[in-house]
Amino acid sequence: MTKPLKDYFSNISIIKFSFLVSLIFIYISFGLVTYFTANYHYDEILHHSKNVKLFSEKGVEAIVSEEYSSANTPLPYLIPALITSLFQFHPEIKHLRLFNLITSFILILLLFIYYKPFNSNPLLLFILFFYPHYLKNTFGFFMGIYGLLFFILTLIFYQREGEINKFLSGLFLSFAILSQQYYLPIFFFLIFNEIFSNKIYKQKIVNITLISISMLFPAFLFFIWEGFTHINFVEHSIRFSPVYVTAIFASIGFIFAPVVLQKILSLPFSLKLLIFILTLILTIFYWPEFQNVPEYGKI
Repeated sequence: MTKPLKDYFSNISIIKFSFLVSLIFIYISFGLVTYFTANYHYDEILHHSKNVKLFSEKGVEAIVSEEYSSANTPLPYLIPALITSLFQFHPEIKHLRLFNLITSFILILLLFIYYKPFNSNPLLLFILFFYPHYLKNTFGFFMGIYGLLFFILTLIFYQREGEINKFLSGLFLSFAILSQQYYLPIFFFLIFNEIFSNKIYKQKIVNITLISISMLFPAFLFFIWEGFTHINFVEHSIRFSPVYVTAIFASIGFIFAPVVLQKILSLPFSLKLLIFILTLILTIFYWPEFQNVPEYGKI
């Protein structure tokens, strides 16, 4: 997909070099502000930093602890807990914010290097800094940046040929789900994409298997939690209902409309007819249900 990193950076243009310097300056400047400020969000204090401390003390047993203090899945807490335990220091929130900053910087470098639109015009990446949710998760200790990093890695490896890349895409998707639950529908999108691809039947089965193997990790977590969230935050969980399933399908179809339409148009008539019939049945009996205002357990 790209040149080796050594060749890439040896041929880097002045514009791209200037972009990297500007990017480093932004991260260092904002990072220093967030490191030395004493203005912490209550979620950082009451939920996220407490979970890191819990994992540092109890290890993976914290997953089922009564003290678990977040509706998020546990990987973003386990990573800094392992690193801080390895170096034997007790992190404050300002230290934990550095983990997010470094993770965000890795994410933006991956986009810069591996995605052609950003590679050819790196200034497009500055759009991210006008997105408040991205800034909040980059310079505060909030969990969204971890799932996003693993999701981007999922896409990078999924677009590559080869069985090892399909396995890695599934592995990183499992990490994304273990960072935030709402990446779970992406798994079904990848499986559907394999089913309706032009590959031979045997290769479809192999790819689906390789992508699915790592889903055992989040599946095991949701099994021991008996749901998509820890029992302490069960009110945040989306309750299973066919109308929520169709709502998720509708959302994915809207977001990926150009890809979905192109894929459907390339299918044989029999499959088009089957999709039309299934869609008609679902919309008649399970019309998608959305909420006008946010509520726990709703979409």
